[in-house]
Amino acid sequence: MIGLTRLVTGRRSPSDRYRYGSSEAPSRQRGDEERTVTRHRFADDDGHHPVVVWNITESCNLECAHCYYSAVLGRDPVATSFDDIARVIDDLAEARVPVLLLSGGEPLIRKDIHDIAAYARSKGINPVISTNGTIITRPEHARKLRESGVEYVGISVDGMAERHDAQRRKEGAFDRTRRGIELCREAGLRVSMRFTVTAANVDDLPAVLNLAEEVGIDRFCLYHLVPSGRGKRFGDIDNATRRRIIEHLCEQAPDRPYEILTVDNPSDGPVIHQWALEHRPDIADEVLDRLRSQGGDGTGRRIVEIDHDGMLHPNQFWLSHTIGNVLEQPFNEIWNPDGDASLDPLVAELRRDEWPLEGACGACNYASLCGGFRARANNATGNLWAEDPSCPLTKSERAADTTVATGASA
Repeated sequence: MIGLTRLVTGRRSPSDRYRYGSSEAPSRQRGDEERTVTRHRFADDDGHHPVVVWNITESCNLECAHCYYSAVLGRDPVATSFDDIARVIDDLAEARVPVLLLSGGEPLIRKDIHDIAAYARSKGINPVISTNGTIITRPEHARKLRESGVEYVGISVDGMAERHDAQRRKEGAFDRTRRGIELCREAGLRVSMRFTVTAANVDDLPAVLNLAEEVGIDRFCLYHLVPSGRGKRFGDIDNATRRRIIEHLCEQAPDRPYEILTVDNPSDGPVIHQWALEHRPDIADEVLDRLRSQGGDGTGRRIVEIDHDGMLHPNQFWLSHTIGNVLEQPFNEIWNPDGDASLDPLVAELRRDEWPLEGACGACNYASLCGGFRARANNATGNLWAEDPSCPLTKSERAADTTVATGASA
């Protein structure tokens, strides 16, 4: 996840405490002094403490064409009981997980969703809801989320009405989603609008940015399509278009009242740095410094996914690989094993200090602060360390000087 607005404007966000570590920004080189890197709050001497995405149901009231989880209506919405979920939340709290993102399917289908959120909050974990918004139809629906301890809701919008309804395969879905956003805002919830860009909806992006401002959202998240679930059959944009979108968002960020982030494409960071070198050289060193502080793909360290059956996966787009089952073994024993216990081999590879990247990623000077999205590279080639096919950088840009200049300032 790249905080584009923060990189381009310096505007602070409540999520900076997760993205940039325990202090607001890293210390920097000054003269010949040794550079000190801020330690990320997701890792310490006791292990890794990731954001957990929990797809708590595979059932959904929609059947979106690009769904990475292949969710459909009619499947059992409660594959895992509340008691089992509460027991796992106890384990997550012991592992000092900071955020639990409750997703699906459609998590609001579960009648115990408010109890789940409240229990997570009672254990010191920040519960977040990822929803299509169509079930939030009355003010009390949004108020009940707030009362259960939810402060932040992510709601997906795939374009304006015609495109959104076509991609969501449900007439009227756009109007219901917009109403859900408005009700959440009225209830005092922070709202993120989530837009997964595809070849089918990319032309709607300017209108969706305007819509986000009109309905008063707090954050706009642009997701890049990852070929998993039904998304394998959906058309992605080409890399030239991908680059134009990021550059457009860089231009838009200063004038938009909401925060803009991009998700699932670490190369967006280097693209932003290249944009800054050309258009805002005064901030280019600071952009690079923040990217270094944040790091690239956090799979295996800063994020992990639990599916509806309790299976643990590297992230929500890597469901083909199972690390363990949190219903059968405590989360921390799987994620941060002690003594003779063995860490999952794939996770161990992802936690290497230096990745043996190949192809364009291996030859790139941005590798240490990007590294490509490993799930996408692996899904596309079967090779964990292959180059990420969604990187739009040129060969000359990959050779860029990525050292932080002396005197870079916050």
